[in-house]
Amino acid sequence: FVPEIPKIVKDTNLVYSISSSLENMLKMSIRENISECVSSMDLKKIHERHQYCCTEFHHQM
Repeated sequence: FVPEIPKIVKDTNLVYSISSSLENMLKMSIRENISECVSSMDLKKIHERHQYCCTEFHHQM
């Protein structure tokens, strides 16, 4: 016997999977940008890139 999953749970799962994939994309892009910047050892650039990533992420939400 399997009780039917309430719709809200399905919706929540969908929202969760979307947000986690967004989060993964964000992490990847930040990691790439940071490693790129670290190789040039420019902390100011890292800071700017990080701010840029966060801003972009908020626009997408």
